[in-house]
Amino acid sequence: MLRTSPDLLTIKALSELSNTHRQTIHYYLRRNVLPPPVRISKTSALYNKSSVELLNLVRIAQEKHRLSLAEIRDLFRESGYQSHR
Repeated sequence: MLRTSPDLLTIKALSELSNTHRQTIHYYLRRNVLPPPVRISKTSALYNKSSVELLNLVRIAQEKHRLSLAEIRDLFRESGYQSHR
């Protein structure tokens, strides 16, 4: 696995660690729920390890609290989280 830092993951590793499909991760990126990855080429990117925890929080908010993705994004913003960082 290609890594430039122990805090960065490939999408495959992020998907496996968070038990989240790749397509779902890409969808959350488009919706500004997750921070953008570090691009290492046109087709490859590395994701911050903290994204695993964010994906788990999103899952809990959706499944247990029945929040929409927009509501989750708003909660993240209200707590000071900025997805573009």
